[in-house]
Amino acid sequence: MAEVPAAVAGHVRQVLGLADDEVALRQAASASAKRHRALVRKRLGVAYEAARVRQVAEAAIRRAVQSKDNPADLINVALEKLVRERCELPGYTTLDAMAASIRAEVNTGFFAMVAGRLDRSARARLARLLVVDPVSRRSEFDRLKDVAKAASLGKFKQRSALLADLDAIGPTGVWLQDVPAGKVAHFAGQARVTDAADMRKVGADKQLTLLACTRSRAGSATTW
Repeated sequence: MAEVPAAVAGHVRQVLGLADDEVALRQAASASAKRHRALVRKRLGVAYEAARVRQVAEAAIRRAVQSKDNPADLINVALEKLVRERCELPGYTTLDAMAASIRAEVNTGFFAMVAGRLDRSARARLARLLVVDPVSRRSEFDRLKDVAKAASLGKFKQRSALLADLDAIGPTGVWLQDVPAGKVAHFAGQARVTDAADMRKVGADKQLTLLACTRSRAGSATTW
């Protein structure tokens, strides 16, 4: 009770028409607190059903995670659904853990699906993207993440050569079939902020999927 800001206590007194020094804020007895919570729920028209709350939130997150990946976005989707369903909101940590668990489960499924479509040759070609040239100290993976330079004949030729190299990597459209565009964009964005050394530390299925998404986005991005 000592952690309740004075401004909050003052606002409650004002709403109730009480003077600041008329009623002190104090801890209610356990039985009273339980009764108060029941009155608040009745007034707001919300239900306290832990099992149903989890069911509603989980269903909302599972739908959203097919196209979204940011945990905050997933939690917001669950909150909006719970409010519409007139459910009492669970604690933030409950939703955070639920979003993280479902997100990991769904993404792992996408990684396994994409990796399962790659033959030995395709896996080897993608793995070569992470090999760093000892002279330039750059990898093909770094080239994938390069932004197109100002338009000129020389830069156009370089970009054309890069796009030809991208085509030679393999049919990423086939590999990424059934992976939502939002997920492809997120996985490519995740790879963009990761260097070749760290990418080599990522699990095999995830690594292959991130590389395929990076190649796909690099090939479809506007170059000029």
